[in-house]
Amino acid sequence: RHGHDQDEDDGHDEKGGQPVPIIETHGFTVHIDRHAGTVYEGVGADGRPFRVVQQVPYGFLPGVIGDDGEDYDVYAGPRQDAERVYVVTQCRASTGHYDEQKAMLGFESAEAAATCYGAHTAPAMLGRMGSLPLDAFRAQVQAWRANPTGPFRAETDEDAAELVALDEIDAFAEERAAYAARISALEAELKVMRETSYAASA
Repeated sequence: RHGHDQDEDDGHDEKGGQPVPIIETHGFTVHIDRHAGTVYEGVGADGRPFRVVQQVPYGFLPGVIGDDGEDYDVYAGPRQDAERVYVVTQCRASTGHYDEQKAMLGFESAEAAATCYGAHTAPAMLGRMGSLPLDAFRAQVQAWRANPTGPFRAETDEDAAELVALDEIDAFAEERAAYAARISALEAELKVMRETSYAASA
């Protein structure tokens, strides 16, 4: 579906109407675009040819719409006992701008997930990667299915921590503005007191 370092926008129709293979993994039904061992090649956005051998099954969560307007993409790793989901923020190789998320299920560590992702994409496409517990990811998907407002975007632990930090910054900024306003008011009062004192002395 997505080439090595291409900026493609095609959908899940490359099978020419043939039934889409389905697997069950980590509590999800995943429709598979490419099985492990699939070889795909072409020319990237930079004009260089590429050839990639799919290392793990790659597909999508049917009916869960991502930021690209298509079903949310998933790499299905080998570890069925993995308790965390690693979420890649993918960028477009040609511009560096945000493209979409990719969920990495079944990986034992962030390093393993990043290595697998990097084996299938150009380095410029990896924006950042966060993670969250598998149960939390399931809950977020279920919540989106119950109320699909806008595209689904997983919120990782890192995203949550960033939001907390931003809230703290906003709170500090408000406090600083309040202190600045109080200081200005006190300075104005002091100016009036001094002018009144000078006038009385004269």
